[in-house]
Amino acid sequence: MKKTFVKSLSLGALVCVAMAMTSCDGKKKAAAPEAEEAAQTEQPAAKAAKKVEKPADLHRYTEKEMVAELKNEYANVAFSANPVEGMMRGNQAVKNIYFEKKIGNIAPAAFQDCKNLEHVYFDEEVTVLNDFCFAGCTSLKEIDVQTYTVGKHTFEGCTALEKFKMADYDRSEIYEKGFAGCTGLKTVILGMMLDKMAEDAFKGCTAIEELGIPYNQKEKIYACVADSKNIKKLYILTPSFYNFPTKAAAKAFNKTQCVVYVPDACIEEFRKDADWSQFLEIKPLSESDYYTATAEVK
Repeated sequence: MKKTFVKSLSLGALVCVAMAMTSCDGKKKAAAPEAEEAAQTEQPAAKAAKKVEKPADLHRYTEKEMVAELKNEYANVAFSANPVEGMMRGNQAVKNIYFEKKIGNIAPAAFQDCKNLEHVYFDEEVTVLNDFCFAGCTSLKEIDVQTYTVGKHTFEGCTALEKFKMADYDRSEIYEKGFAGCTGLKTVILGMMLDKMAEDAFKGCTAIEELGIPYNQKEKIYACVADSKNIKKLYILTPSFYNFPTKAAAKAFNKTQCVVYVPDACIEEFRKDADWSQFLEIKPLSESDYYTATAEVK
């Protein structure tokens, strides 16, 4: 799946970008690129990923070694170049994957059905997680990734996945059935600038308890996660107050069991509103584990 970054933003999007680019201390945050994904030099500097200790038996693949249907026998593997399509599809040996450099994309089905894969670590950003690249990885537990695009069926059937955290980039997207059937998924942390999300992106995700509400998705996201009936925390990501959505899925949402976190500067407006005040409690984003007071992903 290829993705082209749009060069012009609507007035509303520009307002959001301006807000997202300024941190609590007034420093500027790098904007998203306005070039195609292949133009790596045009992309913004991402926040440094949390470094993890790597095992002594780590096998680092060279570009020459990366071929389709690779017969890998290593539990711990690392990459500094784009994995190829179907590279380790169905492999049962791999348990931990480390991406050690900025990666343009993880190819379609590269690690599909790696049933024993438990962790994927990213030292730097990955522009695109392509279609089916981790689908059927039933032991995969958590993903914390700096990416612009989650493709079709990327994590479909990852039944052990409990947490997904996506960096805040302008024009980021989640495509059809990106997380379909992730029945163990509890925490979904998205950035305010998520631009597109397929309505079936979280189809069959029945266990979601914590959810970030991107500004551009505020009207439709309740329908996208309608299969989950036990959401306990919502993180409202917005540059200013807005009225609670009026679409049917939003109206049916159970507010009384849910705490809502809103940007610190807007909290009094939310608390005074008749619809928002129906939530169990309204708290400032600065008290959340995942967002700053101004709705940036930590």
